[in-house]
Amino acid sequence: MLVHSVLVGAAAQLDLPVRCVEQGRWNGDTAQRLHRRRAPLGVRGATHGVRRPTEDSRVAGRVDQGDVWSRVAAYEQTYGASGTHSLVEVLDQAEVTDDLRAAVPRPLLGQRGVLVGVAGHPALVEVFEHPDSLAQQWDALIDGLLASTLHVPRKTTSTRRARAFVDRLTNRALPTRTAAGAGDLGETADDLVSIRALDAGDGRTIHATALNVRHDLVLAA
Repeated sequence: MLVHSVLVGAAAQLDLPVRCVEQGRWNGDTAQRLHRRRAPLGVRGATHGVRRPTEDSRVAGRVDQGDVWSRVAAYEQTYGASGTHSLVEVLDQAEVTDDLRAAVPRPLLGQRGVLVGVAGHPALVEVFEHPDSLAQQWDALIDGLLASTLHVPRKTTSTRRARAFVDRLTNRALPTRTAAGAGDLGETADDLVSIRALDAGDGRTIHATALNVRHDLVLAA
């Protein structure tokens, strides 16, 4: 799976930042398939380097392959084992039904982003540059989030908590800058949020993600 979003220029060839989500697969098939899938919250946390707090800090850090595999293994404990520890197979075993999908409202006209609250607390904010981009990603996004939360008791996230979380994101500087294909990836993290934003090199944000680094489902499956 991709570690973060990348802007690919026309006819470009790129080496992409990825992490393995199928630990036991060592021999690839002759034909590969591309899935439009989005990782559940625990694996997203691993790709942001978010871990349980230590005495030093809970700020997001380096992306560790072993931590990604351990998060996949935790989902196996919840939804059933895969012969090759494949995240895709594990998520296929999660009972994300059409009825559950239908219960989630579709994006509103003009909506470009979404804040997701789970178990009473904000967990994720994801924003795109255009409503069409959110609409294209919506089903995969919702499936990944439902697979994160099937085993969690429902509890409403208050407007106060949602606004406080968004306020923490507003006007944040992104001091860590790295090339992301034809774009530029900005990153920052503190003891509450881990933020990544991809722009086109002209300051125009294409895709931004923020995770609550204190949320149990971001820290582990």
